[in-house]
Amino acid sequence: MNDYSKITALYSRLSVGDEDRDGGESNSIQNQKKFLESYARQLKLTNIRHYIDDDESGRFFDRSAYSRMIEDVENGKIGVCIMKDMTRWGRDYDFVNMS
Repeated sequence: MNDYSKITALYSRLSVGDEDRDGGESNSIQNQKKFLESYARQLKLTNIRHYIDDDESGRFFDRSAYSRMIEDVENGKIGVCIMKDMTRWGRDYDFVNMS
């Protein structure tokens, strides 16, 4: 059974911003958001919240949006986290304890 009060976290990250930026989000981040929203809607997930780290390296896990997302997970606010692929999580994701 789904708990619709829980957040569906959609995480997007880009290490280096692309050149097509009009002072806002990079095209890559915009595309990741569209892809993730479409996927979440296909799964009938609700209460969507974006966590976005634009221009932040995947080498380290002290990124601002990532840290907020993990805090929300630890506080029981998030039901599911979705990202485009594991490289968005981080470059050294093998060491992360997912339990």
